[in-house]
Amino acid sequence: MACGATFTSIERADYVTSLAFEDRVSHILPFSRDVLFMSVYEACKHRSKAITEAAELTDTIIRKIMTEPVEDGKVTRATLLRIALQTLQSFDDAAATYYSAYHKA
Repeated sequence: MACGATFTSIERADYVTSLAFEDRVSHILPFSRDVLFMSVYEACKHRSKAITEAAELTDTIIRKIMTEPVEDGKVTRATLLRIALQTLQSFDDAAATYYSAYHKA
């Protein structure tokens, strides 16, 4: 307190405990924002602000996922891919093309 420093924290939902991901062979896994972020980052690597933009895109994708009707708290791979691809297409065609090539439904 004496130095006058400011401490800031960012709160985020714990998706690992509140949301599950169903992969292409019907395995149920904890949802990982980090895994989604890395796949979006890989698609956006060609951009000068790739890390910042990938983080913002990841948050946008998650917000859109949270508005989708889910069964038993599970997000299917097809739903995740559809939303991620739509979001990337609105942002950058090259990123969407890369994402689509590496994440086939």
